[in-house]
Amino acid sequence: MFRTIASALFAALLCSVAARAASEEVRYYPVPEGAGPHDVAPAPDGSVWYTAQGQGALGRLDPDTGAVRHITLGDGSAPHGVIVGPDGAAWVTDGGLNAIVRVDAETEAVKAFPLPEGHGYANLNTGSFDKHGRLWFTGQEGIYGRLDPASGKVEVWNAPRGRGPYGITTTPSGEVLLRLARRQPYRQDRCFDRRGFPDRPADRGSGRPPRLVGFQRPHLGQRMERRPG
Repeated sequence: MFRTIASALFAALLCSVAARAASEEVRYYPVPEGAGPHDVAPAPDGSVWYTAQGQGALGRLDPDTGAVRHITLGDGSAPHGVIVGPDGAAWVTDGGLNAIVRVDAETEAVKAFPLPEGHGYANLNTGSFDKHGRLWFTGQEGIYGRLDPASGKVEVWNAPRGRGPYGITTTPSGEVLLRLARRQPYRQDRCFDRRGFPDRPADRGSGRPPRLVGFQRPHLGQRMERRPG
């Protein structure tokens, strides 16, 4: 009796898995030739932002229709990462402009926040908002930084191990995690103390930069792909 019940349950499970697999679908969305799509971010309205690195633009895809349009970011633009901020706008780390770029979700107006003078080419990569609404970002040439959208102030610090900073994210507890080295992610220290401040109390006003930790993220290929789940 037990074997009969177990066999029936197993058969039902297999049927459920098979039905789910049959209903799953991978859809591909062509983008303009030469776009060189890199990072993607879902927008609140259901559209999808993507950086068109090869054309200096931010793309916007409608997954329902497949329609795509590009928003030019400026002469020399080579956007890498894109995320959606607390304000609903798209925020881009633009290596070509050496600036953080905001694109308004409603008007699609473009505003650039250049890195401070004296830091040179940063090869900007990825951004992440902390719980105070500030945007942290990385640059492969050996920097990490922070932009306060409220004031427009951009701060940049040299990474502890020089060249290589890449991916970055913010944890639910408020820590900012940063991948400092390309080949081996590692934990350097915490960027936030337990109260969620951007640096340790002992560092505030001392001129010492906030300290960060390790994380890695994958690259996107040359076409847009949507997977279920």
